[in-house]
Amino acid sequence: GNFSQTEFDKLEKKKQQLREQCRQGRKMMAVFARQLLHQEQKVSNLEKRLENISRRQGLMLDREARALGELEANAPLPDEPEQQVMGFEDNFFLADDPNLLQDGFDFSAVDFVFDNTGEPDLSKDST
Repeated sequence: GNFSQTEFDKLEKKKQQLREQCRQGRKMMAVFARQLLHQEQKVSNLEKRLENISRRQGLMLDREARALGELEANAPLPDEPEQQVMGFEDNFFLADDPNLLQDGFDFSAVDFVFDNTGEPDLSKDST
C-alpha cells in the first residue's frame, strides 16, 4: 500500500512535540502546585496570627469590661448624690438629724447669709 514513510515521520514528530508540551505542562503544574502549597501555608500562618491578635484583643476587651464593671459597681447610682471632696458629703443635712438636736446643739442660733449660689457669703457679717 498506501503507507507513506514521510507522513508517518511527520506524525511521529508531531507526537514528540505534543509529549514535550505535556512534559512542560506537567512541570509547570508541579511548580504551580509547590507555589500554591507555599502560598496556602503562608496564608494559613497569617490567618493564625490574625486569630491570635483577635483573641488578644478579645481578652483585652474582657478585662476592660470587667474593670469597668467593677468601677460601675462601686460608682454611685444616678439618683444618689455624689460625695463631696474631703469627706464633706452630707454636712449640710446634719440639722435634719434628730440625734444631733438631742445632743443640745441649737442650729437655730447659727445664722448664715447666703449669696445667689447657695454658698455662705463670708464677706458679710451675719450679726
